[in-house]
Amino acid sequence: MSDSERDDAAQRAEVELAAARDVFETFRDELATLLAEVRAGKTAQAKRLKPVVTELARAVARMAEDEGKLHGARRGRDGTGAGGDLSELPLDLDAARSEVCRRLARLRTAGA
Repeated sequence: MSDSERDDAAQRAEVELAAARDVFETFRDELATLLAEVRAGKTAQAKRLKPVVTELARAVARMAEDEGKLHGARRGRDGTGAGGDLSELPLDLDAARSEVCRRLARLRTAGA
């Protein structure tokens, strides 16, 4: 893959991640509103909580997937992708944590 193709892939991944974040923020805000209404005594709103939480979980999984795509595209652009000398790479604990979170989110979504 050429540098131009890697840059294009990274740019597409950034756009997808931004869209996923927008969806996440929408459902996060809706959940906050619903919780406030339920706490205020509007218990009829409680039935809307489960679908919103489900969509929020899907949004989190989508964000995690898109972050993985972006990380992969950037890693490839940096020359540290497949075929590189991995012995010289620093240990990236943030990336490891993100990967674990992505996998857990996928498992949660699959089990929901």
